[in-house]
Amino acid sequence: MRIPYSWLKEWVRPLAPAEELAERLTMAGLEIEAVEMVGEETVLIGKVTPNRGDWLSIRGVAREVAAIFDAELVVPDISPPAEGDWRAEELAQVVIEDEERCPRYSARIMEGVKVGESPEWLRERLWLAGIRPINNVVDATNYVLMELGQPLHAFDLDTLAEGRIVVRGGRAGEMLTTIDGRERSVSGEDLVIADGKRAVALAGVMGGIETEVSERTRRVLLESAHFAPFAVRRTARKQGMSTEASYRFERWVDPSGTVEALDRVSGLIVESAGGEVGRGVIDVYPKPVQPAEVILRPKRANALLGVEIGRKDTVRILRGLGFGVEGRAQLKVTIPTFRNDISREEDLVEEVARLYGYERIPSAVPAGAGGLARRSEDLVMVEKAREVLSSCGLTEVVTFSLTGPEAGMGRESRGELIRLNNPLVEEFSVLRRSLLPSLLEVAGRNLGRGLRELNVFEVGKRHEQSADGRCLERWLAGMLVSGGRGREGVRDVGVDFYRMKGIVEAALEEFGIGGVEVRRAEEGFYAAGRSGAVAREGVTLAHWGEVEEGLLKRFDITQPTFYGEIDLEGVGRAWMGEGEGGGRRRAEYAPIPRYPPVRRDLAVEIPEEMTYGELEGLAKENSDELLVEINVFDVYRGEQIPKGKKSLAIRLAFQACDRTLTDEEVTERLERIARGIEEGGGISVRRAPGG
Repeated sequence: MRIPYSWLKEWVRPLAPAEELAERLTMAGLEIEAVEMVGEETVLIGKVTPNRGDWLSIRGVAREVAAIFDAELVVPDISPPAEGDWRAEELAQVVIEDEERCPRYSARIMEGVKVGESPEWLRERLWLAGIRPINNVVDATNYVLMELGQPLHAFDLDTLAEGRIVVRGGRAGEMLTTIDGRERSVSGEDLVIADGKRAVALAGVMGGIETEVSERTRRVLLESAHFAPFAVRRTARKQGMSTEASYRFERWVDPSGTVEALDRVSGLIVESAGGEVGRGVIDVYPKPVQPAEVILRPKRANALLGVEIGRKDTVRILRGLGFGVEGRAQLKVTIPTFRNDISREEDLVEEVARLYGYERIPSAVPAGAGGLARRSEDLVMVEKAREVLSSCGLTEVVTFSLTGPEAGMGRESRGELIRLNNPLVEEFSVLRRSLLPSLLEVAGRNLGRGLRELNVFEVGKRHEQSADGRCLERWLAGMLVSGGRGREGVRDVGVDFYRMKGIVEAALEEFGIGGVEVRRAEEGFYAAGRSGAVAREGVTLAHWGEVEEGLLKRFDITQPTFYGEIDLEGVGRAWMGEGEGGGRRRAEYAPIPRYPPVRRDLAVEIPEEMTYGELEGLAKENSDELLVEINVFDVYRGEQIPKGKKSLAIRLAFQACDRTLTDEEVTERLERIARGIEEGGGISVRRAPGG
C-alpha cells in the first residue's frame, strides 16, 4: 500500500513528520517498510495485515494516525451531487440472484459524460499511489478506491443489454473477455456481473472488455457493491488474477460505504468529465449488516495487559478508532461495519493496547508455579535423526508438504491421496505420500544447474488417507545421493547401491537397532534387483535402492540416483524401548579387543532368489558369540554355476576378548556353520582356508 504523505496531510491535522509517522504506525501494527521520495513528494510504503482491510485506504490510515497522535481527523464533505430531473431506475435495473455472495449492490447513472484525460492533480496523485491513469472516468473510480477503500467499476450503459445488471453465478460454458484482453471460462464457482444476455464482469475482480468505458461512452452506470471475501478470493485464485479491487474485497470492504463512494465518484466525474447525475441511487440491500456490540470491562482489560490504563484513555482510544462507546463500570462498544475483525472483548483490549503503546507496557515474569517442559518423544527422535544423517555426510533440505497430483501418484507411494479443498495452485494441491518426489525435485533443480554431486536428506511427514477417511501422518527420513564424489580433475569414484546401504545401516546402528534382517524392498520405484530393506520382528524399518530410470526422467535426472527411507516412528519405538521397563536404549561401552580376529572364508552356492540376509541369518543361528563379523566379498554367476543359482563368497571373523583363538576352535565353529547352512537351506558349501 503506497500512502502519499501530502494526501494523508489533507485528512489529519496536525500531521507528524514522515519518519515519526512511520515508526508509530509500525509499533501500532501497520508496518511501514520504507519512506520513499518520488520527486518532491514523500510516499510511505505500508504492509497491511490480512485482517485489516480498512487500512487499504487513505481514510483508514488517517483514522489510525489521528487516533495514535490524538489529532483531528478531517473528513471531506461528501454530499450527493446535483441530480437531474430523470430517475436512475428509468434507465437501469439491478437484480441480485446470489445474496450470500453479494449482500449489497448500489449503482448511479450518469448521462452526457465526455471521456478524456484527467486533470493533472488527479493523475499525479494516482501515480504516487502506484496506479496508472487511464481516463477521467476510470481515474475517478480509482481515486475513490484509494481514498475511501471502496472498489468501483464504470460500465458503458449503452453496451448493457436491456439496461440490466444481474449478479449471479457463472454458467457452464460461459465465456468472458476481461479488460486485460484475456478470454476466460467461468462456472458456477465464479460470481459474475451479467446484463440481460451474458456475463460482463468477474464480480469484485475485473470488468469485461465489451462494456468498458471508452472515448465513445456518453452514458455510464457506476457500480459500488459489497462482495463476500470468500467469493472474490475463490474467483481470483481460480482465474490466476489479483487486482486492486480483489485485494480489498478479499480482506473486507465496508458494506455501509457503497452509496457514499458513489456520491464521491460521481461528483469527481462531473468535475472532470461533465455530464448529469440521475436522481436517486439504485440500492439493492436485502439484509443490511448491523453494527455489532461488545462489552468491555476496563478492569478486565487492565488485568489482561498488566498495566493500569484509565477509563478516560480507553474511551478516547476507542472513539478515535471509530467505535461508539457508552457506559462507565463496563463499556458498551458499538463496532463499526468497517471493522469485521472485532468480535469479542479481547479484540477491544488489543485495540487499546496497540494505541496505548506496547512499548509502554512493562515486562514481568508471569505469576504462578511453573514447570519444566518435557520434549515429546517425536521431537527427540526427529532431532536424533537429523544428527545421525548429518554425521553421514548428508545435507538437510526442507521442502513443501504440499505437492502436485502427478508427484504424489504413481508407483512411488501407496494409499489414497489427500487433496486440498481450495488449493492456491495445482502444483500444491495434495499432501505428499512420500518424501521421494520432493527430494527428486531438489536433485533435478540442482543437477540442472551444473552441480555434479548431491547428498541430501529430509526429515518430514507423509500423509495418506485411511479406509475410514482419516488423515494418517508418519514421520520419515528420506536420503538421496546422486553423482560422483570426485572433483574436477580427480577420478570420479561415483556413488552406488552400497553407499546408500551403508548410510541406512550406519543410521540404524546409531539408533542402536539390533535383531534385524535384510530382505527385498517392496517399493515399486526402485530398479529391478537394485533394492533392499531392513526389517525387525516382521516390520520394515528402512529400505533403499536405485531409483528407476522412468521416474528419474520425470525430473530431468540423467545420472544414477539412489534413495533410502527410514520409518522414524518404527525406529523410534525400538530406540526408545516399548512396554514394561522401556526407555531409550543407551550405548554401552565395550573394551577394544586385545587379541586379533581369525578369519575364514566359505563359498556358498544358493538359489538366485535367495537373499544374502537369509544366508547371514542361517550362519548366525548356527554359531555363538565368538562370531563377530560376516561379510560378502564376491558374487559369481557363470558356466561353472548351474542356471538359476549364484555363488557367494563370504568371510567370517571369530574373536575372543580374553585369548587368541586356536585353529581347532575356529575350525569347529566353521564346520558347525557350514553344516547348518547346508541342512537348513539345502545349500552347497565349499570351505576355503582363511588368513
